[in-house]
Amino acid sequence: MNSVSAIGLSGMFAASARLDVAAHNIANSQTPNFTRQQVAQATSVQGGVTVTLQSASEPEPMPMGKLEDDLVQQMQAAYEFK
Repeated sequence: MNSVSAIGLSGMFAASARLDVAAHNIANSQTPNFTRQQVAQATSVQGGVTVTLQSASEPEPMPMGKLEDDLVQQMQAAYEFK
């Protein structure tokens, strides 16, 4: 994956994954037994980034303090995707 376009594509995929996870967390924040998701990004040896989705180990009763983080995360990912 050494080509510039492949590296750029991996970055777009990572931003898209962050948008999806932030939207998921915001939409389901009031759902009983909701488990937040997070995106972990790591640099790939071949170039670009790799993305893994992680879930919190325990459901959060009311993750209102994290809602602001999700909104900021969504705005950052949208900007990076552009």
